[in-house]
Amino acid sequence: RSPLYINLPVTNIQRLMSSMEAIAFNRGDVIVRQGDFGDYFYFLSKGQARVVRQAREGEPPVLLAELNAGVSFGEEALVAGLPRNATVSMVTEGRVMRLCKADFEELVLAPTLNCIAWVEAEKLIAAGARWLDVRFSEEFEDDGLVGALNVPLGMLRMRLAKLERQIDYIVYCNDGKR
Repeated sequence: RSPLYINLPVTNIQRLMSSMEAIAFNRGDVIVRQGDFGDYFYFLSKGQARVVRQAREGEPPVLLAELNAGVSFGEEALVAGLPRNATVSMVTEGRVMRLCKADFEELVLAPTLNCIAWVEAEKLIAAGARWLDVRFSEEFEDDGLVGALNVPLGMLRMRLAKLERQIDYIVYCNDGKR
């Protein structure tokens, strides 16, 4: 049901399902830890999980989301090549399906990216599309495009519902990895 998977070729979905590894977790187990290297993409197939982020050392973590079965997570670290931006732990007993980074890049990321040339992007902007800069706000402040909306990649999932659905967004960063 996820929009991410709707555009995948059927053969990729079949390979994706057969490549995923099922892992059982107990209540309180950590699935991913903030700051760790991103090596897997996850799909919560059973149970509930909690997403928290610690802004600064010594401060208490802030609850970002409660996840239920059927939700995927972990793609941001894989796409951006950055450390995990939050900790995900189980609230109940459950099961998670995970896919290694190489398989994620081949089966999910490559077929869903729609890369366009600068000239084409400018035409789309002139026709009503909008720039969406997914870099950190400090980077955006230094050299963001005029009229661009800045939503750092780590915040995109939480702010997605606030984006106008009738507008096409052209997503950019400084090197194409995010």
